[in-house]
Amino acid sequence: MGGGQSSTVVNRPLVPVGCKPPTSNPLDFDKQSEIHVLWECYDDIENRWTPLHCSNAELLERAMHEGKAAATILLGPSRNLLFHVNLKSMKIEKTAKSIRRQLKPEQSEFTTLGLPPPGGTVSPTGQFREVRRLKQREKLYTGRLSPGGEMALIGGAERIIRLWKMTDSGSELSSANVEGQVLSVDFSSLHQVVAVSTDYNSMLVFDYAGGILDQRGKNTGEHTSRVYCVRFLRGEWAKQLITCDLTGLVSVWDIQTLEVIRRINPTVSAIYSMSAGDGSVFFAGCDDSAILVCDTRQPGTVQRLPGGHKATIWGVDYEVNGNGNRLVSCGMDQTCKVWDLRAMQVITSFQGHTNSVHHCCFTDKDRVCSVGRDHKAILWNATSGEVVGTLAHNHFVTHCHFDMESRQVITASFDRSAIIAGLE
Repeated sequence: MGGGQSSTVVNRPLVPVGCKPPTSNPLDFDKQSEIHVLWECYDDIENRWTPLHCSNAELLERAMHEGKAAATILLGPSRNLLFHVNLKSMKIEKTAKSIRRQLKPEQSEFTTLGLPPPGGTVSPTGQFREVRRLKQREKLYTGRLSPGGEMALIGGAERIIRLWKMTDSGSELSSANVEGQVLSVDFSSLHQVVAVSTDYNSMLVFDYAGGILDQRGKNTGEHTSRVYCVRFLRGEWAKQLITCDLTGLVSVWDIQTLEVIRRINPTVSAIYSMSAGDGSVFFAGCDDSAILVCDTRQPGTVQRLPGGHKATIWGVDYEVNGNGNRLVSCGMDQTCKVWDLRAMQVITSFQGHTNSVHHCCFTDKDRVCSVGRDHKAILWNATSGEVVGTLAHNHFVTHCHFDMESRQVITASFDRSAIIAGLE
């Protein structure tokens, strides 16, 4: 159980059913004015404990059943640790005699009674305008808009990809089951084809003519670890797609034959994010804080952008709608950075998130959107670094993507929702 995680302040007696305080505890439990519950759920993707929204009874029950939930009970204004509970066995594992921990108020992520419903309740500010909200039964890891913004594809822990129609009522067109949690999706710019990657080390390709997802094929033998990202190349190279994994392997695929035509090993570090550049060029964000510039035609030639971030790179995005000279990146150091690719240096750095920044993308009008673990999407002026809009979710925001034609951005979140927002 890590300190500094989120907490909720709730009225008594919101203690897990069947859980009683130890009789030897020196604190008078019955006379406490408030109970602070630190809820956590084990995240299989990131291999760590993360905050769990206890207001979602279904999610809490599922986490308990899978043995992936735990809680720490803290009492009174000082928030002294009373006991730690395994929510599956309902056994008290540690008491205040063995641990004495305090949670400072500024470390609390939730400070009101209970939590808002999944999907968030805070209205967008500034230049964001919410258009539609898509919901799923489990937390979302990714979401993309089709070229033109007529459709959206979302996926996550539910092991299902869902294709949505963005016009009219925004109805769900079709869905498809996949093996493993969905880590990344992408639309082809030339064909009615989508690609999907999962934590089962697999890559899948679906046709979606007529709005119906039809699996064309899949591969589970190329990668030996989670396939964190899948991206189609652009322009004349759009018949190829690239996948990356935690070993640093990048595989280049022919989408017609679904055969690997080239393998690139630009790093021994995990690659978490990729963005297609012009032609055969692509960019990769790595666990060792490196941003790599690669070319599928010249797999032995890899450039590394110097300096920049101080921790894991979670997201990179190439400015397709600009003059082709900029890249935006974000990472665990809580910053976003805009790069001049001609000078190979950072020209703007944004510091507005209060936790790790999970993804970022260029939009229009010289703006950048970033999302992170602080439950926020922030819209920035890419030149000045000024915040020009915010959008709130109710949990970690994991992905964002912008479509130029519709001028809309999609954000995906652990709160089981994807928000489609127009930009003013």
